[in-house]
Amino acid sequence: DLATNRSKKSHLTRLLEAMLESMNDNKNDDENECDDRFWLRLLYLYPDEITPDLIDLMERDSRIARYVDLPIQHSHNDILKAMRRKTTSEQIQDTIQRLRERLPDICIRTSLMVGFPGESEEHFQHLLDFVCEQKLDHIGV
Repeated sequence: DLATNRSKKSHLTRLLEAMLESMNDNKNDDENECDDRFWLRLLYLYPDEITPDLIDLMERDSRIARYVDLPIQHSHNDILKAMRRKTTSEQIQDTIQRLRERLPDICIRTSLMVGFPGESEEHFQHLLDFVCEQKLDHIGV
């Protein structure tokens, strides 16, 4: 887990900053000429890995695509707990809200699971309501 230490910048943010800085350094290197088309897309980020410092970096560096793949899997706390997910439905909603507030043009893709063992009709309806409320851009089921 790249983002467990909340008191400092996440390891992921530090890694991305180093990669971006390296690309800056290489721009002036004739042997490693980098063009301006370099960019990063962040794939498969769990909600707890999207930290305030990561959003700050995404906001200030346009080489990080305004796109995240956020595998939430489900929205109901009972199912999330059964899946052994680290986040609650409320934390997922908060993460999506923070992303949309700070990066209004962001594209959020997710993957969801239906029919998980123990999922009831109520759990499924919760997931449907969640999808409608959150207005996710792309969903894989």
